[in-house]
Amino acid sequence: MARTFRADARLFGPAAERDAAATAVSSMVSTVLESTASELGALLARNGGGATLEDQGVLTFLEARANETEIRRLRTRSVRLIESETGRASERGASTTARRYRLTLAFFPLDDETRPRRRR
Repeated sequence: MARTFRADARLFGPAAERDAAATAVSSMVSTVLESTASELGALLARNGGGATLEDQGVLTFLEARANETEIRRLRTRSVRLIESETGRASERGASTTARRYRLTLAFFPLDDETRPRRRR
C-alpha cells in the first residue's frame, strides 16, 4: 500500500479531466478510509474491545480554525513528519521484532472557498 498520496495535477485542469481525477481521488479516499475502518475493527475484535487502542494507538479528529499561513505551516509539518517516518519505517521494517502500525491522516478544508465565511 502506498505510504503517501498527492493530488493529481489533473484536478486543476479542464473540467473533463477534473471530473475523472475527482472520481479517482474519491475512490482512493474510500479505499484508504475503508481499510482503516476494517483494520481498526479487526484490532478491536481481536482484543474484545479492550484497551489496546487507548494504550497503543490514537483515534481522534481535529477541526482547526486558522489563517492561511498557519494552515500551510501545519500542513508542512505534517508532511515532514510523514516523510521522516516513512524512511524510518523502512529501516525498522527489516527487524523481525518490529510491530506494524498504520497512520491514516486526512487534512482538508471544510469550508467552500467561494462561500463567505461566518464570523463567530
